[in-house]
Amino acid sequence: MIAAEIHLVRPVIAPGPRTLAPMGRTILNIIGILLAIWLFFTVLGMLVAALKFLIWLGVLAVVGAIIVTVISKMAKS
Repeated sequence: MIAAEIHLVRPVIAPGPRTLAPMGRTILNIIGILLAIWLFFTVLGMLVAALKFLIWLGVLAVVGAIIVTVISKMAKS
């Protein structure tokens, strides 16, 4: 391809306002920040709940293993 044949084409932009008014952009930024903070704490709460569930599951597994061990030792004697 010859360099002279290369043409830079500008993308077609739909008609209408190209940017928001400064106040609208500020409001959307504040809403976005609030949503990001809400999402962070929601995910953090989910992680803590999952961790608590797994810890209790582990405690129950240890208690079950201890009970089975004690019963089996009592049956042998």
